[in-house]
Amino acid sequence: MKRKFATVWTVCTLLFFLVLLEVVLLQLNDARTAAIARSEAHFSELHRALSAQRAAAPTTIQRLLSESTTADSALRAIAVYSFDAGLEYLWVRNSSYLGNDEPPQPATPVTPEFSYDRVNEIVLTDSLRTAGGQTLVAEAVYRTLDRPVWYRLLRRALIAVLVFALLSVLLTIGVVLAERTPQSAPEGPTQGAPQRATPPADAAPQPAAALFSPRSGVSYESHLERRLTLELERAASNDQDLSFVLCRFPGIAPGTESYHRCCRAIVEQFLFEDLIFEKGSDGFAVVLPNTDLGRTIKQCEAFYQQLKSAALPGRPLFGLTARSGRLIEADRLIREAQHALGKAQREARPIIAFKADPQRYRDFVAGQLP
Repeated sequence: MKRKFATVWTVCTLLFFLVLLEVVLLQLNDARTAAIARSEAHFSELHRALSAQRAAAPTTIQRLLSESTTADSALRAIAVYSFDAGLEYLWVRNSSYLGNDEPPQPATPVTPEFSYDRVNEIVLTDSLRTAGGQTLVAEAVYRTLDRPVWYRLLRRALIAVLVFALLSVLLTIGVVLAERTPQSAPEGPTQGAPQRATPPADAAPQPAAALFSPRSGVSYESHLERRLTLELERAASNDQDLSFVLCRFPGIAPGTESYHRCCRAIVEQFLFEDLIFEKGSDGFAVVLPNTDLGRTIKQCEAFYQQLKSAALPGRPLFGLTARSGRLIEADRLIREAQHALGKAQREARPIIAFKADPQRYRDFVAGQLP
């Protein structure tokens, strides 16, 4: 769960910062566009005022600037010059706007070169003709992004990051607490019912669609031997018993109503679909962990009495066996149950159990060793 949470939250974090960056860039662009529009309007007013003058004397230009420029104006520098007479007027807020920190000579007929920040500032240039017929060029530098704009955007971004970080901490604490919360354990196995086995560590989980057969609702027959092997290993490691049951319902066939009724009855009796397996076309196999042979016989006898009242095509037959303290393989346990089931069919007896002598079995296994 922690790994899945970390992956999902990493993707969410990347998306958050991408969206935050896009929002900040859009707000910066909007602020710069609005500032450029204000600067162009201010420059147009200066252009009209200078055009209305008969002569662009320095004193006249200075007066116009003082009338149209406030202390918080975005205007940073302005130069008025003609190509014939050179520089007529130059004003800068500080010398950093001059390329070499020195103003050009007024008599030099050259275009002034302003040094400015191309991200936060913009240069506006236009020619004008005064009422006295003089042709001039006005060039001005305007600030487009002031420090308050940057501070405001950075403050909003920082607040968003802090909120996201707080949310991350709260979710992480929640996941950690959920992982550490102990699951409520059952008080104990019900008398007569098998204890549900915990799958061994090497048992690979299988999806429900691949585990259960659609025709019966219980496990496929092909899974029987592997699951029985795992349950035998678990029982041996915990020094527990294990019973195994084969049952047949002669006369039933898959897809019929009788077959479905038998499936429902065996699931209601033995409870766990993943420990019940199809066996042939008219039979089932049941693994009962932590259950000895005596208790399994009593459970099958009670089940048989219930089935006698049901309208089934034939009388059910049961073949039983158990681990009984032996280190036994799954295929041998299945053969023992098949032997008991065959004997029940031959002798027309509903329930036959294969009772192994643990000492004789150990002697038999010892005799097989080289």
